[in-house]
Amino acid sequence: MNEDFSSIQVSYLARIRLAICLIVLLVLSSSLLELKSDIAILRSLPKVDDISAYEQRFESVKPLLPSGRIVPYSDDFGNQCKPFVLAQYALAPVILAMQQSKCGHIDDNAAARSITANLLLENSHSPEMKPYELRLFPEDQQEGGVSSDPNSNRSFLPGGQSILLKDSGNGVKLYALERK
Repeated sequence: MNEDFSSIQVSYLARIRLAICLIVLLVLSSSLLELKSDIAILRSLPKVDDISAYEQRFESVKPLLPSGRIVPYSDDFGNQCKPFVLAQYALAPVILAMQQSKCGHIDDNAAARSITANLLLENSHSPEMKPYELRLFPEDQQEGGVSSDPNSNRSFLPGGQSILLKDSGNGVKLYALERK
């Protein structure tokens, strides 16, 4: 029984369906290969983006800050505003303010003092230990690095002392201010 396969008649509709199925299989196979490479790329990405990592710096002090009040802020970036803005973003609805700064300036007058908390939030940076800070603040490298004295911006302390309330261990410290 030697049958000749050339004599088998396949309907036109069956051939069209077969062609469509083959095209779909080809497209799916190439898409699956691309999806496999995309998944590998996604797995290699960091689990936390740089801004989220920066926000996490403030998690231990945020519950201690009074919302709706002005909290004096100090950092070691001089007049760069990006660290201040990101700290403000991470701590909202707390209002951060720096004296003698273009970023979050507040005048030292009676009205401002009446809504200012007796706290100081100090934010010291260490790009050598935290590479995400280099990516977030590349201008730090162009301007000669971080100030060597993080206490140099404590302009909210005239005539008073500070008591360390919380040291988060990552450069963020919260002080209570005793004003005279």
